[in-house]
Amino acid sequence: MCLFVDKEYRRQGVAVKLIDAAAKFVKKSGGRMVEGYPVISRKGMMPDAFAFTGLPSAFEQAGFEIVKKPTPSRAIVRKQV
Repeated sequence: MCLFVDKEYRRQGVAVKLIDAAAKFVKKSGGRMVEGYPVISRKGMMPDAFAFTGLPSAFEQAGFEIVKKPTPSRAIVRKQV
């Protein structure tokens, strides 16, 4: 999934709500698992253009678990729904 949160609403938990809503939609549609590929920030901050797949912390707050880190800058997260 890709996320876009307007600057005015960032750092207010909106991304977590979007991720949670997507997981609920998958469950309602008959899915059993949701997978995401968030980017890992190396210095604590990430340019907006690179964070469109979300950050691991937002997915974790939405109940996802990091299952793998295939590269230093990418995680794979999953949630059973």
